[in-house]
Amino acid sequence: MAGVGITGLIKPLNSGAFPVWEDIDGLGGFRTVADITARNAIFANERKLGMQVKTQSDGNVWTLVGGLLDANWVLEQGQAPFKATYFVDPAFTGVSTGSMSNPFVTIAAAFAYAASLTISSYVVKLPPGVTITENVTFPPTGGQIEIASDQVLSGSVGSRITGNLTWDITSGTLRAKLTNIVLVGNITGNAGNGTSGFARLTGVRHTGTVTLTTSGTGIWSSAFRGIGAADANKAGGSTTGLVSIAGLIDGSSWVFEGGFTEVAPAVTPYPGCQFQSCWFGSTSGSPIPIGLNGPSLNCAFYDCIFVGPTTFTAGVSNYVVYLDGASLASLNNSIAGTILAGTGIQLKTINANASDRRTLANNLASTAFGSRNADGLYEIAFDATLLVAGTAGVLQLNAIYTDMTGALVTVPVGGTLNIAAAVGTKSEGSLRFRHNGAAAPIAFSWTGIVTPGAMSVAASVSLMCRT
Repeated sequence: MAGVGITGLIKPLNSGAFPVWEDIDGLGGFRTVADITARNAIFANERKLGMQVKTQSDGNVWTLVGGLLDANWVLEQGQAPFKATYFVDPAFTGVSTGSMSNPFVTIAAAFAYAASLTISSYVVKLPPGVTITENVTFPPTGGQIEIASDQVLSGSVGSRITGNLTWDITSGTLRAKLTNIVLVGNITGNAGNGTSGFARLTGVRHTGTVTLTTSGTGIWSSAFRGIGAADANKAGGSTTGLVSIAGLIDGSSWVFEGGFTEVAPAVTPYPGCQFQSCWFGSTSGSPIPIGLNGPSLNCAFYDCIFVGPTTFTAGVSNYVVYLDGASLASLNNSIAGTILAGTGIQLKTINANASDRRTLANNLASTAFGSRNADGLYEIAFDATLLVAGTAGVLQLNAIYTDMTGALVTVPVGGTLNIAAAVGTKSEGSLRFRHNGAAAPIAFSWTGIVTPGAMSVAASVSLMCRT
């Protein structure tokens, strides 16, 4: 195409404040148009490979790649970790490009479009209130893919998928994320030999099961993240069915109604499973199965709630279940069956100690340290200091627990304190004992006072779990 040669700059006459050129009259370059229709109306002789167009209707930028036809307009991608965002709305009619104004009508179409551009890291957004009925199969060659509700308010859940999700991996690493979705269907997946999968559910209300398996040296790591407190409302994040994963399970503020099973993958080692502020079971009180088979040989519960009969089973020996005080108390109070089953499984407490500190003016009847205590070795210790002398009596601390024969016993602890002695007189002592995990909690009492008079004793008692 012939041109007109010039030897100077093109400038406004008399330095006027007006343009000398408009983008829509140029060849290639960058221009701004109203919408997709205006973009496609650009004349062929004004198009150039690599030129870019911004459509004002949706804010997207398009690049001509591989040709000059309308089909060659490619949506400009974002930045890492997600290289693109595609919108899906099954109610849309028209030409789908994946933009907010021209969304795809299926999630599969978004996956296929990304694959055609060799993009493996992207977000698929669903509009609030939409319901998509579709079985969703993630790409088997891995990538980082998130399906999220396009919500404004944090924690709101308004997009629904009715269908099963498949996360089969044949090569590479798949990072699959679901965010603020209502899912009605099962999640299944297999990490093939030499592959790995990272599954993350955030703010998802899930009706169904999760079953993630492995082949060869494949392995999974999973995270269940609730938004807000885990409770009977299940608003923050929940799964109604059994969660079975060959690999790590990490839960936070999640409701596991159907329990979970940790399946041992071939590859080792990996960290043990752990749960923070989670809820196990349902308000119906159905049994909660918890299967422990991982090579890490440990699983920890912090500030968790158990609302039904709970059975821990271990397919390997020497498996240790750690529970903090709040989790242990909830577990013990909910039990209507077996705590432990299997060979070699151990229950250990984390910060599950208790204490009592008060000023005594007389005897104190049996006082429980808390709720039901697990089977284990305990130590009770005390310190008593006479502040004001009394009239008559010898103060004695007693430990009250259920021994290994099933008998509820009361056993004196350490020395005694004569309440008529000089002010400042002290008594202290300790006792180790095995409690069999009976429903009656470990308790203590202060006895021996005949006539207290003006007696005042600073008394401190502590209970420590040694196993």
